[in-house]
Amino acid sequence: MSDDWAMIIPAGTWHDVVNDDDDDTVLQLYSVYSPPDHPDGTIHRTKADADADEASESPNDHHADPAE
Repeated sequence: MSDDWAMIIPAGTWHDVVNDDDDDTVLQLYSVYSPPDHPDGTIHRTKADADADEASESPNDHHADPAE
């Protein structure tokens, strides 16, 4: 890996990313998951809004049991 490179690891693939550079170069790691863990169209303008939605019985409760 070097500047301006990216690594894409498909879901379920075993991987082990190690920064073995001898000159103490910083490895920047970004984890991106998809699909999003919320219903389409959900918008939270602030973390407080998201926390309130998570704690409520809102129709956007993505942790709700679909059988209920």
